Amino acid sequence: MGQAAVEHGAVLAALDLLRERTALEVEARLRRGLLDDLFEGQYVDELILRRSLALGFDPRRPARVYAVEAACDDPLTAKLQRLDRAVRACAQASGREHLVAVHGATWWRRSRRALTTPEPGSGISSSAAQPFEDDLRAAFERELPGLAINIGAGTRCNTLAYYRLSHTAARRAVDLMRLVGRADDTLSFRRRRPRADAPAPHRSRRPRRVHRPLRRFPRPL
Repeated sequence: MGQAAVEHGAVLAALDLLRERTALEVEARLRRGLLDDLFEGQYVDELILRRSLALGFDPRRPARVYAVEAACDDPLTAKLQRLDRAVRACAQASGREHLVAVHGATWWRRSRRALTTPEPGSGISSSAAQPFEDDLRAAFERELPGLAINIGAGTRCNTLAYYRLSHTAARRAVDLMRLVGRADDTLSFRRRRPRADAPAPHRSRRPRRVHRPLRRFPRPL
């Protein structure tokens, strides 16, 4: 009787773990699907808003897309799992709403994480006032000292349509760093504000040259 009770308890515990793992996998697929739709621009505004709010993220607030990638050709699975946990833990510790998902299917992109977080000044706490890529870099240096990681920070998202542009910028940032051989670096499309004590920029009196699109000119014969 005692043995049967122990076996029954073990079965129930295994079922609970299976349900929890299944729920996490379903949530991960929902996050990945939501980000895919945002980045591809294939969505209905009202529906994508409902899906985002259901996952705890409000896309109507100013935000930014980040791409995080291990700067090595074939990182170990254990290191990728640690990278994923470090990204999520950093996002949670910052107090920001966030969406994290593995993005990209080709072998050299399998270590890439796509992440969206609100921008400073959009209703988040004062502890999250510094750029989030700085928080990520500090977390990686603390949690993953032996793994070179590149971070790409995309452009600012003010509306739903900007998520696609921000993701493209973040993705191209990590692609460029990989192409030129840069490792453990950060490339940001963030517009830096000048310091209060910085000298005023010199303005030339020469009129600015206007570059017109090439398609307006006739092609040579």
